[in-house]
Amino acid sequence: VEAEEDTDSVKDFDPVTAAVIRGELENIAIEMGYKLERMAYSSIIRESRDFGTALVSANGDQLAESKQSTPLQSGPIPGYIRGIRKIMEERGEIFEEGDVIMHNDPYGGASHGPDIGFIVPVFYEGNLVGFSGCTAHHLDIGSLTPGSCGIVEAVDAYAEGLQFKAIKVISRGKKNIPVWHMLEDNIRTSDLVKGDMEAQIAAAQQGAQKFQDLMAKWGTKTVEGSYGDLLSYSERVMRQAIASVPDGEYSATTYIDGYQYSDDPQYKDLPLCVTIRIKGDEMEVDLTGTAKQ
Repeated sequence: VEAEEDTDSVKDFDPVTAAVIRGELENIAIEMGYKLERMAYSSIIRESRDFGTALVSANGDQLAESKQSTPLQSGPIPGYIRGIRKIMEERGEIFEEGDVIMHNDPYGGASHGPDIGFIVPVFYEGNLVGFSGCTAHHLDIGSLTPGSCGIVEAVDAYAEGLQFKAIKVISRGKKNIPVWHMLEDNIRTSDLVKGDMEAQIAAAQQGAQKFQDLMAKWGTKTVEGSYGDLLSYSERVMRQAIASVPDGEYSATTYIDGYQYSDDPQYKDLPLCVTIRIKGDEMEVDLTGTAKQ
């Protein structure tokens, strides 16, 4: 099913209606976060809140996220969706109503292996209108050593653990049982990890249902028409924050561990360099000098 194009932007879209819809979208994302937090088995989600939830438009714009969770988890969700779409297009697969898709490919929009995303495509009146998604850090994904710390010694993505590249764990509402058997057999503390995954699925499905309810309440044209106002509001807030910083150039350099056993010094400590240039409400980020790898 092809995604609907966003409704033509309305220059004079009612700001009150737009603000109400924005509030409803934000509340949906926040409720998703609380559902995940309360259903999760592991303390890394329940107490550390190392998770994120978000609603995304059919075109890939993030509309709302759970404010009480980790921004590092919520922010990348559109990237997860872009990665999923690319992989599914290459395979000739499509989104269908009732699907739940698991993804953690760091080369396909995900942050790193243990941060697994579950994405639900949202349909209304037969059309793809958006996505409901959540990510969370998991205790173990079958890496070379127990727990998430196994990735520290990994030399490639394969050693980091199982890779899930746009895998339909639920297809058209039917659970893909062999995938869950594979998880049970290849992940330590699989009961805890599976419990956290089930909590993510429940949260994403709840978000999808409430997204559909929002469409039914306001109508697709009105909801999608409000997106332009929402994105403009986000831009205004960001520009105000940038403008509050004095004009100038700000630079910093730090180092991250590279290949410590390499004979070549340039691969041992990898520089991370950034220069930020502020002028009015505009900001330029220059990473010149940063290591290629």
